[in-house]
Amino acid sequence: MSRYNSSASASFPDDSGGEMFAVRRDAEDRDADELSVGLEFGGQIGRRWDYTIKASYYDRDEAVSSPGVAPGSRDPFGIPPNSSDSRFERTHLAATGNISLTRALTLSLGVDAQREEGRSDSELVIAGFPVAGHFELDRKTHASFMEAKISPNDAVTLHVGLRVDNPEDFRSETSPRLGMAYRIASSQTTLRANWGKGFKLPSFFALGNAIVGNSSLQPETSESFDVNVTQKIWNDQSHIGVTFFDSRYFDLVDLDEGPPPQLVNRSEVSAKGVELFAESRPVVSLWLNGHVTYTKTDIKDSDQPLRNRPKWRGGLSARWQPKSNAIYHIGVSYVGDVEDSSIPTGARTLESYVAVDAAVTWSQSEDWSIAFAVDNLFDADYEEAVGFPAPGVTPRILTTLRF
Repeated sequence: MSRYNSSASASFPDDSGGEMFAVRRDAEDRDADELSVGLEFGGQIGRRWDYTIKASYYDRDEAVSSPGVAPGSRDPFGIPPNSSDSRFERTHLAATGNISLTRALTLSLGVDAQREEGRSDSELVIAGFPVAGHFELDRKTHASFMEAKISPNDAVTLHVGLRVDNPEDFRSETSPRLGMAYRIASSQTTLRANWGKGFKLPSFFALGNAIVGNSSLQPETSESFDVNVTQKIWNDQSHIGVTFFDSRYFDLVDLDEGPPPQLVNRSEVSAKGVELFAESRPVVSLWLNGHVTYTKTDIKDSDQPLRNRPKWRGGLSARWQPKSNAIYHIGVSYVGDVEDSSIPTGARTLESYVAVDAAVTWSQSEDWSIAFAVDNLFDADYEEAVGFPAPGVTPRILTTLRF
């Protein structure tokens, strides 16, 4: 698998207040080239062993030239004019083996290795004088992991997992995971519970961005727990469910609005909520889906809200496939009020909105398809960020060719 993408864009800078509030009306220019290549192969060793080996390479070159952001209500200094030229490369190798020890016990073992290399040369114009900056990243991460799947009978499934990450320049991190599913055959009800810990290194952008980057950022860790109940109805043609979740993030990377604005580690952030969902296939050619999620987030020892995290989010979608080579899709999405901020306006609440998207896809063969889509079909008026109105009715044509 391989993919190459080249893009050139011009827009108002982040935090500038966009089309509606930006004082400086010059656009920020951004040119980027991306290449990703992936290879995967596997095989069977005897009746009980199988293996998979994956390799991938990712490369991104980006040049940015920005007029900066004028001083405003939130920041009396603003952001100076700036430019940067960056390149980031990531190479990843992973190998996984699965062993069926018994009918009730399957064991998965694996290792992976990743190398990230990046450099960024930047320039800020402060009081009319250029100030050069430079950042380089070269880090390696090795990890090993295992997972056991235990199915003593048709009703119970247990998952036990463990991952150990050994990143360069940071201490090793152990992330356990436990999961359980119990199916009540008589009522077609399934109960699930999951608990686990996670680990994530700060990104190249978070460490080295000329404006908000922070080379002192620490890795994020997390602990999460969820409980789910799913019920099949109408002879397995439909199912409904509810999930309760509770997650805590430690050293979460988030933007401190300053001044000056900078990415920082939040000591602890919690996210709790509930999700309701339903899926149905009333006839062979029609799929219906719906979901609604409520999430409450909180930054420990801070009154500042997490930006761009709506409490309410939901959606409805329908997919109709009357013929094997034609798919019709329509989706309705709802996003509740969102807390956001910009330098000229300070804190603002973006109002909730409903948007409708539609698409039609024709497959000429297994390897070639063409799709016509319309985003924001009914021209909903809303902002996804302060001062940046959503595009109106936006038609798109997409072709896909596999070889």
